[in-house]
Amino acid sequence: MNHLFFRDQIRDNPEFLRELLVFNRTPEQLKVAGLDGALRDRILADRSLCEILRKHKLLVSTGETASPGYWSFTDECQRLALLAPDELRHTGLLLAATIFADDIASAVAKDDVLSLKSALGLPIYQWVLQRGRFEISDASRELFKRAFSSGGALSDRVLAAARMILETLRVSWPEPLQAKSARMFASLNLPALPAVPIQDKAFSRKLWFLVKKLVLRETDEQWTRYFK
Repeated sequence: MNHLFFRDQIRDNPEFLRELLVFNRTPEQLKVAGLDGALRDRILADRSLCEILRKHKLLVSTGETASPGYWSFTDECQRLALLAPDELRHTGLLLAATIFADDIASAVAKDDVLSLKSALGLPIYQWVLQRGRFEISDASRELFKRAFSSGGALSDRVLAAARMILETLRVSWPEPLQAKSARMFASLNLPALPAVPIQDKAFSRKLWFLVKKLVLRETDEQWTRYFK
């Protein structure tokens, strides 16, 4: 454990340390008859919902043995694991929309436009047409488009790319963090992984630098505390 790192965070970014404590909390289970499986996992991954359920005494400790904690977040890319599922999904969609910006701008058929707006959400759709398409160089766009392209309609390809982007970053993390973040990644409202994630350190770092650039420029300030 890097004690200097924690000393600096205590001084400069205590909110980030609080997120580490939440991330490493003991496993919990819903005390509601018949609620288990995938639905339970998605609820447990939603921190705000967990707080509401805990307040109403619907969320209690199971007494399970806690999984090993993970505290080595000096690599900022790994801090994506601390985001809530909706924040992480938003991050993946931002980058996927940026990569496919030219295709999105060229889509004029009514059904295609409606599908894109539904997949991305209106704010991201409008953002990518107005300025998101200029956030990446042509060379980088072609590199990432080749890496993250799949079949189907454009809206389906963008959603699949968002999943592939996030999973490519995740497989670059140490195995303990991959294991600890597995439930949260499984809960993301994105398609199943269409291909094996790319495992190349140089590629992952290039991808992360673009992700961080978009996060710091285009997301709410409460997210950016993870990446100071």
